[in-house]
Amino acid sequence: MAFNGEDILDEVLSFATKTLESIFPNKITNPSFQKQIDFALRVPAWKCVPRSLARHSIDFYSTDSFHHEKLLAFAKLDFNIVQKFHQQELYEVSK
Repeated sequence: MAFNGEDILDEVLSFATKTLESIFPNKITNPSFQKQIDFALRVPAWKCVPRSLARHSIDFYSTDSFHHEKLLAFAKLDFNIVQKFHQQELYEVSK
């Protein structure tokens, strides 16, 4: 996670954006892959909560025509179990 005043990660984001744009000057033909790239550049992993990133990754993966059904089902199950665990912890703490 970045803190105020730490510019190195912003420089990395700028470099990555310029590099990807030079490698792929035109839009990528796979819309799912293009969405993943756009999201990663707009909301880098180091700027968001990991669980939120996991949810977006599941959504992206589910729209990919080459996704594996069992892997997708496992990812959704894992996400829901962890989310339920966090909800239970929040309930216990807020009593």
